[in-house]
Amino acid sequence: MHNLTDYQYALICTDVYYLDQKEYKDHSLHKGQTVNHTNLQYKIVYALDDSLTGFQGMAIMPKLSNDFDSHQIYISFAGTNPNDPRDLYTDATQIRQAREKLNTAGSGDQDYAQSKSQFNVVDRFWTHLIKKIGLKSTDIKGITAHSLGGALALYLGARHHLPVITFSSADPRDRLTISQIEYINKHPDQYINYYHSQDWIANWQSAQPLGRSIIAQEYSSIKSDDPTVNLLLNGHYLDSYDFTSTGQTAFFAQFNTEALKQLPTQEAILTALKSKQVQGQQRQYLIAISLLLTAYKMQTDITRDMNDLIRLIRLAPKRLNDRAQQISVLLSFKNNLHQLISSGQFPDLTNTNAQPMVNLDQTAALSQELRQEMNIVLSFADELVHQAHQIVKNNPELVKLLKELVIYE
Repeated sequence: MHNLTDYQYALICTDVYYLDQKEYKDHSLHKGQTVNHTNLQYKIVYALDDSLTGFQGMAIMPKLSNDFDSHQIYISFAGTNPNDPRDLYTDATQIRQAREKLNTAGSGDQDYAQSKSQFNVVDRFWTHLIKKIGLKSTDIKGITAHSLGGALALYLGARHHLPVITFSSADPRDRLTISQIEYINKHPDQYINYYHSQDWIANWQSAQPLGRSIIAQEYSSIKSDDPTVNLLLNGHYLDSYDFTSTGQTAFFAQFNTEALKQLPTQEAILTALKSKQVQGQQRQYLIAISLLLTAYKMQTDITRDMNDLIRLIRLAPKRLNDRAQQISVLLSFKNNLHQLISSGQFPDLTNTNAQPMVNLDQTAALSQELRQEMNIVLSFADELVHQAHQIVKNNPELVKLLKELVIYE
């Protein structure tokens, strides 16, 4: 299904941002260009930089088995460029969490109904590939994207039943039908979404995943020296992901929650282990299950509690002794966004020299410290999962049972 590695998908997701001619000028990518990476070479067979909505997308033909194959086509869409008000407008009016907080659903629905949104451009992008270029849907082997682009990718993948891999995807559900959501969730291996649990843009997946949502290991972004980025967006950028030697995204253990619910409680297992009647393979299995339950509780509890702390730090930084000013900044942003939506006048954000009203250094440092502590605990939970597998490794039947409960590297 997926002929490229996660690492190669991430390279494509990074490159597609360079279709933005306004942002990258002479360094922008274009149709017909061949792009060369150490681990990937591809030709851009179609590229679109839409001046109205700020959408960028491309269809590429990678070099596989020493040749380019026109029946092996991959699609990618760019995410949000924070310097582009058209992208910010799309986030505010088309993505569920922003729509709910900013009360912009009406504007977004009207744009979509009038074919003025980036989601509509995705439909036109697809029509061009099929009707103008002459590709068949079977030629499209995958879609990949990051952030806002991930929502666009899931939208197209759901409409045409195409495999999708996203990184830090925004929430596309307000542009999906009930049947499309059902299809995605019935085919989880076809829709794989990597995200970091501390990423407030993408962690909607922890409560209501689409397809197979995987918590990836988080690494500090090169942008994290900026305290504002560290506080608000570290863990969202593509460079906060890492990959194994085989190109697989580095991720934490993924538990089968429904299967775990069918197991005896931790208390019942510990009581049974104290009994001398439980011996041999049964004892090995119960010890392994006890370790898995401990790891699962650590993972879920630390994710919930640390995210709550990080959220409080973001929204109520009392340590700055300037909460009123911080709230003023947030309200000002919200009011300006409402003005932008109602007037349709997009300010030029690329040349602003405005300094942040609040110094976020201290708050960002605390947030980063919590992130590091969280990763330490999650890594320890993974070690417990590894120990559980080691206990049963010589028993194929028990190994199979554990694989049904948890996936880990």
